[in-house]
Amino acid sequence: MRIAITGATGHIGSNLCPYLLERGHNLKLLVYESSVNYSDAQVVRGSVLEPETVFKLVQDVDVVVHLAAKISLEPDKTGELRAVNVQGTQNVVDACLGAGVKQLIHFSSIHTFDPYPLEEPLDESRGYMEAGTDYDYSKIEGEKIVVNAQERGLVSTILCPTSVFGPNDFQPSLLGSAIMDMHDGKVPMLVPGGYDFVDVRDIVEATYQAIVQEPKGEKYLLAGKYLSIQELAKIVGELSHKNISQRVAPIGLLKRLLPLFRVQSWLTGKPPIFTEQSLKALMEGHQDVRADKAQKDLGYTRSDIKQSLSETINWFLSQREAAKRPR
Repeated sequence: MRIAITGATGHIGSNLCPYLLERGHNLKLLVYESSVNYSDAQVVRGSVLEPETVFKLVQDVDVVVHLAAKISLEPDKTGELRAVNVQGTQNVVDACLGAGVKQLIHFSSIHTFDPYPLEEPLDESRGYMEAGTDYDYSKIEGEKIVVNAQERGLVSTILCPTSVFGPNDFQPSLLGSAIMDMHDGKVPMLVPGGYDFVDVRDIVEATYQAIVQEPKGEKYLLAGKYLSIQELAKIVGELSHKNISQRVAPIGLLKRLLPLFRVQSWLTGKPPIFTEQSLKALMEGHQDVRADKAQKDLGYTRSDIKQSLSETINWFLSQREAAKRPR
């Protein structure tokens, strides 16, 4: 099967591409300012914001996997977030329709769902987020573009992962960095709340099943396991054989420190440790996200969270060791 992938060098893409190559599929990868080591794949250089480049990508393919997205819980002051997540998705949809692509796999997010009421299970019947972040709204708009295109004949499947972690996290992701900061003892105090965390390899398996089974017009939540940040730190400590702090900072104190985090971000050039939006997301993290539909239709399974965290930490440590070796 001939498969085109946007966002091929991101965390999910870095796990999905070798998985598909191992199964004999032919890949066309959209790559933006990054190097890839897949000698068996065709690379198209450019961005989802370039309609001609996207149309070139989807020519003569059976399936398009749209992974490219900008993830941020900060306000979209530059408009880049909306440009990539909304206009980029529109470009992909238009290209698929123009080229007669048989199927689109679109990656949306748990962030599109309204978390309330928190005491009731969250499944695909839940409506869209109403009071969210700029990121939430951009993913909702992108998803609606895909849904509307179904009426124009585009066969699509929408996948909505929760918070993804796992190996091959080369960038690394915010969650991957947080896990290793815990491992390294760089987190003196924890934040309240928690989230549903899912192994990237479970996402890859579900994506593959969505490709080969071709469910038409369906939307799937891909959940893992809810952990409070305190529980996450405890598991990381056990795996690292370290006594990681279990002190939880009051939410009021963290909110008062937000200006300091913004200054630190400006000085270091790195994203702020916390933002008002990220704290809100943790406090609203749903503890009962259901993946029953994906289990029924796609044979979706959830990995053991402790084993997944162990393999993730070991992958990061192996990368550190590899970086020390003379070249």
